[in-house]
Amino acid sequence: MWKMIGSNTIVIPFEQVYDRVVAYDGILSTWLATYLKYVNKKIAWLHAPYKISHVGFEAGYVREVYRHMDHLVAVSYDVKQTYLDALQIEEAHIKVIYTKLDSQIIREQSRKELFIKEGLVAVSVGRLVTEKGFERLMSVHKKLVDEGIQHELWIVGDGELKQELKNRIHDLGISQTCKLLGYHDNPYPIMNRADVIVSASFSEGLPLAMMEAMILHKPIVATNILGNREVLKANMGMLVEDNEEGLYEGMKLMLRQESLRKAYEMKLESSVPFLFEVGR
Repeated sequence: MWKMIGSNTIVIPFEQVYDRVVAYDGILSTWLATYLKYVNKKIAWLHAPYKISHVGFEAGYVREVYRHMDHLVAVSYDVKQTYLDALQIEEAHIKVIYTKLDSQIIREQSRKELFIKEGLVAVSVGRLVTEKGFERLMSVHKKLVDEGIQHELWIVGDGELKQELKNRIHDLGISQTCKLLGYHDNPYPIMNRADVIVSASFSEGLPLAMMEAMILHKPIVATNILGNREVLKANMGMLVEDNEEGLYEGMKLMLRQESLRKAYEMKLESSVPFLFEVGR
Protein backbone atom coordinates (compact mmCIF):
# COMPACT_ATOMS: atom_id res chain seq x y z
CA MET A 1 0.00 0.00 0.00
CA TRP A 2 2.93 2.33 0.62
CA LYS A 3 6.48 2.65 -0.62
CA MET A 4 9.68 4.15 0.70
CA ILE A 5 11.36 7.16 -0.90
CA GLY A 6 14.80 7.57 0.57
CA SER A 7 15.46 6.40 4.12
CA ASN A 8 12.94 8.48 6.09
CA THR A 9 10.03 9.17 3.74
CA ILE A 10 7.05 7.04 2.78
CA VAL A 11 4.41 7.69 0.15
CA ILE A 12 0.86 6.42 0.67
CA PRO A 13 -1.44 6.43 -2.39
CA PHE A 14 -4.57 7.77 -0.69
CA GLU A 15 -6.47 8.04 -3.99
CA GLN A 16 -6.01 4.38 -4.95
CA VAL A 17 -8.96 1.96 -4.85
CA TYR A 18 -8.76 -0.91 -2.34
CA ASP A 19 -11.10 -3.80 -1.60
CA ARG A 20 -9.86 -4.31 1.98
CA VAL A 21 -7.46 -2.37 4.18
CA VAL A 22 -6.28 -3.86 7.47
CA ALA A 23 -4.68 -1.57 10.06
CA TYR A 24 -2.56 -4.18 11.81
CA ASP A 25 -0.12 -2.11 13.85
CA GLY A 26 -1.98 0.01 16.36
CA ILE A 27 -3.56 3.44 16.47
CA LEU A 28 -1.15 5.06 13.97
CA SER A 29 -1.89 2.61 11.16
CA THR A 30 -5.61 2.90 11.98
CA TRP A 31 -5.40 6.69 11.77
CA LEU A 32 -3.68 6.44 8.37
CA ALA A 33 -6.43 4.09 7.15
CA THR A 34 -9.07 6.71 7.92
CA TYR A 35 -7.61 8.92 5.17
CA LEU A 36 -7.94 6.30 2.43
CA LYS A 37 -10.91 7.43 0.34
CA TYR A 38 -11.80 4.46 -1.85
CA VAL A 39 -11.95 1.36 0.34
CA ASN A 40 -14.72 -1.22 0.48
CA LYS A 41 -13.93 -2.36 4.02
CA LYS A 42 -11.58 -0.98 6.68
CA ILE A 43 -10.51 -3.29 9.51
CA ALA A 44 -8.39 -2.55 12.59
CA TRP A 45 -6.64 -5.34 14.52
CA LEU A 46 -6.44 -5.01 18.31
CA HIS A 47 -3.44 -6.90 19.70
CA ALA A 48 -3.16 -5.74 23.30
CA PRO A 49 -5.34 -4.43 26.14
CA TYR A 50 -6.61 -0.89 25.53
CA LYS A 51 -4.54 0.85 28.23
CA ILE A 52 -1.33 -0.72 26.95
CA SER A 53 -1.97 0.20 23.31
CA HIS A 54 -3.18 3.76 23.79
CA VAL A 55 -0.95 5.40 26.36
CA GLY A 56 -1.17 9.18 25.95
CA PHE A 57 -4.28 9.13 23.74
CA GLU A 58 -7.62 10.49 24.94
CA ALA A 59 -10.51 8.03 24.75
CA GLY A 60 -12.62 10.46 22.72
CA TYR A 61 -9.95 10.74 20.03
CA VAL A 62 -9.43 6.96 19.90
CA ARG A 63 -13.18 6.38 19.69
CA GLU A 64 -13.41 8.79 16.76
CA VAL A 65 -10.55 7.06 14.90
CA TYR A 66 -12.07 3.60 15.34
CA ARG A 67 -15.50 4.92 14.33
CA HIS A 68 -14.18 5.07 10.76
CA MET A 69 -13.43 1.33 10.75
CA ASP A 70 -16.02 -1.12 9.45
CA HIS A 71 -14.77 -3.83 11.79
CA LEU A 72 -12.52 -4.11 14.82
CA VAL A 73 -10.87 -7.48 15.41
CA ALA A 74 -9.51 -8.38 18.84
CA VAL A 75 -7.03 -11.21 19.35
CA SER A 76 -8.85 -12.39 22.50
CA TYR A 77 -12.08 -11.89 24.40
CA ASP A 78 -10.11 -10.28 27.24
CA VAL A 79 -8.71 -7.68 24.82
CA LYS A 80 -12.17 -7.07 23.38
CA GLN A 81 -13.60 -6.36 26.84
CA THR A 82 -10.95 -3.72 27.58
CA TYR A 83 -12.02 -1.79 24.47
CA LEU A 84 -15.70 -2.11 25.30
CA ASP A 85 -15.04 -0.78 28.79
CA ALA A 86 -12.79 2.09 27.66
CA LEU A 87 -14.64 3.33 24.58
CA GLN A 88 -18.26 2.42 25.29
CA ILE A 89 -18.78 1.13 21.75
CA GLU A 90 -21.25 -1.50 20.59
CA GLU A 91 -20.16 -5.06 21.32
CA ALA A 92 -21.13 -6.20 17.82
CA HIS A 93 -18.53 -3.79 16.36
CA ILE A 94 -15.67 -5.90 17.76
CA LYS A 95 -15.11 -9.48 16.64
CA VAL A 96 -12.65 -11.93 18.19
CA ILE A 97 -10.36 -13.99 15.97
CA TYR A 98 -7.72 -16.15 17.62
CA THR A 99 -4.32 -16.49 15.99
CA LYS A 100 -4.30 -20.04 14.66
CA LEU A 101 -1.39 -22.39 15.34
CA ASP A 102 -0.59 -25.57 13.42
CA SER A 103 -0.01 -28.17 16.13
CA GLN A 104 1.39 -30.74 13.71
CA ILE A 105 4.09 -28.37 12.47
CA ILE A 106 4.96 -27.23 16.01
CA ARG A 107 5.38 -30.81 17.23
CA GLU A 108 7.43 -31.77 14.17
CA GLN A 109 9.67 -28.73 14.63
CA SER A 110 10.14 -29.58 18.31
CA ARG A 111 11.78 -32.88 17.35
CA LYS A 112 14.30 -31.39 14.88
CA GLU A 113 16.93 -30.81 17.56
CA LEU A 114 17.59 -32.50 20.88
CA PHE A 115 18.61 -30.47 23.93
CA ILE A 116 20.17 -32.80 26.49
CA LYS A 117 20.51 -31.32 29.95
CA GLU A 118 20.43 -33.04 33.31
CA GLY A 119 18.32 -31.50 36.03
CA LEU A 120 15.29 -29.27 35.99
CA VAL A 121 14.90 -26.54 33.38
CA ALA A 122 12.42 -23.65 33.37
CA VAL A 123 11.97 -21.89 30.03
CA SER A 124 10.48 -18.47 29.28
CA VAL A 125 9.96 -17.22 25.73
CA GLY A 126 9.35 -13.66 24.60
CA ARG A 127 10.74 -10.33 23.48
CA LEU A 128 13.21 -8.82 25.94
CA VAL A 129 10.99 -5.92 26.92
CA THR A 130 9.73 -4.61 30.25
CA GLU A 131 6.19 -5.97 29.97
CA LYS A 132 7.45 -9.57 29.82
CA GLY A 133 8.67 -9.38 33.42
CA PHE A 134 12.06 -11.06 32.96
CA GLU A 135 13.69 -8.94 35.66
CA ARG A 136 11.38 -10.26 38.36
CA LEU A 137 11.62 -13.77 36.95
CA MET A 138 15.39 -13.64 37.43
CA SER A 139 14.92 -12.51 41.03
CA VAL A 140 12.56 -15.44 41.65
CA HIS A 141 15.03 -17.82 40.02
CA LYS A 142 17.83 -16.63 42.31
CA LYS A 143 15.65 -17.01 45.40
CA LEU A 144 14.75 -20.58 44.46
CA VAL A 145 18.36 -21.54 43.74
CA ASP A 146 19.49 -19.96 47.03
CA GLU A 147 16.91 -22.11 48.82
CA GLY A 148 18.33 -25.26 47.28
CA ILE A 149 15.81 -25.79 44.49
CA GLN A 150 18.33 -26.53 41.78
CA HIS A 151 17.23 -25.71 38.24
CA GLU A 152 18.25 -23.63 35.25
CA LEU A 153 16.31 -20.74 33.73
CA TRP A 154 16.53 -20.42 29.96
CA ILE A 155 15.18 -17.24 28.35
CA VAL A 156 14.52 -17.38 24.61
CA GLY A 157 14.18 -14.11 22.72
CA ASP A 158 15.83 -10.83 21.83
CA GLY A 159 15.01 -7.19 22.40
CA GLU A 160 15.88 -3.80 23.79
CA LEU A 161 16.61 -5.04 27.33
CA LYS A 162 19.25 -7.58 26.29
CA GLN A 163 22.23 -5.77 27.79
CA GLU A 164 20.28 -4.72 30.87
CA LEU A 165 19.27 -8.33 31.52
CA LYS A 166 22.86 -9.50 31.00
CA ASN A 167 23.92 -6.99 33.65
CA ARG A 168 21.18 -8.18 35.98
CA ILE A 169 22.33 -11.79 35.62
CA HIS A 170 25.84 -10.67 36.61
CA ASP A 171 24.63 -8.54 39.52
CA LEU A 172 22.47 -11.36 40.90
CA GLY A 173 25.33 -13.85 40.55
CA ILE A 174 23.26 -16.35 38.55
CA SER A 175 25.36 -16.62 35.39
CA GLN A 176 25.82 -20.38 35.95
CA THR A 177 22.10 -21.10 36.07
CA CYS A 178 20.33 -18.36 34.07
CA LYS A 179 20.93 -18.32 30.32
CA LEU A 180 19.90 -15.79 27.68
CA LEU A 181 19.63 -17.97 24.57
CA GLY A 182 18.74 -15.21 22.13
CA TYR A 183 16.26 -15.36 19.28
CA HIS A 184 15.59 -18.72 17.63
CA ASP A 185 13.67 -19.24 14.38
CA ASN A 186 12.63 -22.58 15.85
CA PRO A 187 12.33 -22.33 19.65
CA TYR A 188 10.29 -25.52 19.96
CA PRO A 189 13.16 -27.97 20.69
CA ILE A 190 14.15 -25.71 23.60
CA MET A 191 10.56 -25.51 24.83
CA ASN A 192 10.25 -29.27 24.46
CA ARG A 193 13.19 -29.75 26.83
CA ALA A 194 11.54 -27.61 29.50
CA ASP A 195 10.20 -29.14 32.69
CA VAL A 196 8.08 -26.03 33.09
CA ILE A 197 7.24 -23.04 30.90
CA VAL A 198 7.00 -19.72 32.76
CA SER A 199 5.28 -16.47 31.84
CA ALA A 200 6.12 -13.59 34.17
CA SER A 201 4.37 -11.01 31.98
CA PHE A 202 2.71 -7.86 33.30
CA SER A 203 0.52 -7.66 30.19
CA GLU A 204 -0.57 -9.95 27.35
CA GLY A 205 -3.08 -9.72 24.55
CA LEU A 206 -2.84 -13.31 23.35
CA PRO A 207 0.16 -15.23 24.79
CA LEU A 208 1.39 -17.16 21.77
CA ALA A 209 4.36 -18.77 23.56
CA MET A 210 1.99 -20.16 26.16
CA MET A 211 -0.30 -21.54 23.46
CA GLU A 212 2.68 -23.23 21.84
CA ALA A 213 3.65 -24.70 25.22
CA MET A 214 0.14 -26.12 25.58
CA ILE A 215 0.43 -27.80 22.18
CA LEU A 216 3.71 -29.35 23.39
CA HIS A 217 1.89 -30.48 26.60
CA LYS A 218 4.22 -28.54 28.88
CA PRO A 219 3.34 -27.59 32.48
CA ILE A 220 2.88 -23.82 32.73
CA VAL A 221 3.24 -21.26 35.51
CA ALA A 222 1.84 -17.87 34.48
CA THR A 223 0.81 -14.60 36.04
CA ASN A 224 -2.93 -14.17 36.45
CA ILE A 225 -3.42 -11.37 33.91
CA LEU A 226 -5.57 -10.70 30.85
CA GLY A 227 -4.72 -13.07 28.01
CA ASN A 228 -3.06 -15.63 30.26
CA ARG A 229 -6.37 -16.16 32.06
CA GLU A 230 -8.24 -16.70 28.84
CA VAL A 231 -5.78 -19.25 27.42
CA LEU A 232 -5.35 -21.17 30.68
CA LYS A 233 -9.04 -21.39 31.58
CA ALA A 234 -10.29 -24.79 32.75
CA ASN A 235 -7.09 -25.26 34.78
CA MET A 236 -4.82 -25.85 31.78
CA GLY A 237 -1.91 -24.36 33.72
CA MET A 238 -1.09 -22.77 37.05
CA LEU A 239 -2.13 -19.13 37.32
CA VAL A 240 -0.36 -17.21 40.10
CA GLU A 241 -0.60 -13.72 41.57
CA ASP A 242 0.88 -11.01 39.40
CA ASN A 243 3.92 -10.37 41.60
CA GLU A 244 7.24 -11.94 42.57
CA GLU A 245 5.78 -13.82 45.50
CA GLY A 246 3.14 -15.42 43.30
CA LEU A 247 5.75 -16.48 40.74
CA TYR A 248 7.99 -17.79 43.50
CA GLU A 249 5.27 -19.93 45.09
CA GLY A 250 4.08 -21.28 41.74
CA MET A 251 7.53 -22.16 40.44
CA LYS A 252 8.50 -23.73 43.75
CA LEU A 253 5.48 -26.03 43.66
CA MET A 254 5.93 -26.96 40.02
CA LEU A 255 9.67 -27.61 40.29
CA ARG A 256 9.43 -29.59 43.50
CA GLN A 257 6.50 -31.81 42.59
CA GLU A 258 6.99 -34.09 39.62
CA SER A 259 3.50 -35.50 40.17
CA LEU A 260 2.02 -32.03 39.71
CA ARG A 261 3.91 -31.53 36.46
CA LYS A 262 2.68 -34.93 35.22
CA ALA A 263 -0.90 -34.02 36.13
CA TYR A 264 -0.77 -30.87 34.01
CA GLU A 265 0.87 -32.76 31.13
CA MET A 266 -1.88 -35.39 31.19
CA LYS A 267 -4.61 -32.74 31.29
CA LEU A 268 -3.14 -30.98 28.27
CA GLU A 269 -2.74 -34.24 26.36
CA SER A 270 -6.37 -35.17 26.97
CA SER A 271 -7.71 -31.70 26.08
CA VAL A 272 -6.50 -31.32 22.49
CA PRO A 273 -7.41 -29.94 20.05
CA PHE A 274 -7.50 -26.42 21.43
CA LEU A 275 -9.67 -23.61 20.07
CA PHE A 276 -6.61 -21.83 18.70
CA GLU A 277 -5.41 -24.78 16.61
CA VAL A 278 -5.73 -24.84 12.83
CA GLY A 279 -8.91 -26.67 11.90
CA ARG A 280 -10.93 -25.44 14.89
